[in-house]
Amino acid sequence: MPPRTIRLLVVSLALTSVAPTGSAQVPIDDPDDPFSQRLRGRRHLPKAVPKRPRARAWLGVGLGPEMIKDPRGATRPSKRVAIRQVFPGSGAQAAGVKVGDIIVEIDRVAIRSVDHLVGLVRKRRIGDRLVIALERAGEGRTLTVKLGARPSRQQVVQNAWLNQQLPETMSFTEPVAGQVHTLKEFRGAPLIIEFWATYCGPCKRATPWLNELTRRYRRTGLQVIKISNQDPDTVRRHLKKVGHGATDRQLVLVDPNDILRSKLHLTAMPTFLYVDARGFVRNIGFGARSAAELDRALQLALNTPRRSRSKKAPTP
Repeated sequence: MPPRTIRLLVVSLALTSVAPTGSAQVPIDDPDDPFSQRLRGRRHLPKAVPKRPRARAWLGVGLGPEMIKDPRGATRPSKRVAIRQVFPGSGAQAAGVKVGDIIVEIDRVAIRSVDHLVGLVRKRRIGDRLVIALERAGEGRTLTVKLGARPSRQQVVQNAWLNQQLPETMSFTEPVAGQVHTLKEFRGAPLIIEFWATYCGPCKRATPWLNELTRRYRRTGLQVIKISNQDPDTVRRHLKKVGHGATDRQLVLVDPNDILRSKLHLTAMPTFLYVDARGFVRNIGFGARSAAELDRALQLALNTPRRSRSKKAPTP
């Protein structure tokens, strides 16, 4: 048999071969196979649908070690787990968990650390009920908490801080002048608070947009405050590099210990808080896509109606 005939015979056998009985055949609609991708266009095969990740159960609290004082009066963390925050709408809030509670046991399992508690909750499903033994003001209590679905980080921030007043006693420092400020100083004027960093590209793009907003809304007394969690030297070098004219309409502050951002549970940069003249957060923006987007968010915050007190009907 001529060599060419042998080659044609081998190719023919390869194309017509089938899998042995009892073995699994490779599906023809493999999304990673270019041959299947070509067939999909000809035969209109359905596209593979990616699996959605299973929603995680959520207790709805912020945790941290209990802080105790040693004989010398210094504060240090203990091994016990304390409730630092209870999120609105969570199962923990519905069950009556309070800030400052110490979690002792969950379903009769002694809690050793924050990681241990988080690991126990992750093993449970949405709708499960946990029997929590806790200590409050030296007294023992037992609560039953129904686990809900864990929201996104943005939803956590919005649920906790939208229409809430920001803490005004925290202090921040100007990296150049060294002057210390608190948010209480700006009561009476609307604010845009931007959490930013010198390495953040979207933050750099938003800087001229923020300058334009301060010019456009100068009659309202709008103040733009940029808070960085970097050290003052790093921010100072950055301002010197870009020129102080880039942020001449904005007050640049540093919070090296990241206290405010941690309290607000913020992770993305930039994040914008739109605060009214009374110090209440009226809008929250995650990221910066355009100047028009910042303008719309600011208008929404400025036009948020205040809660009016109900007028009593006149007595006869």
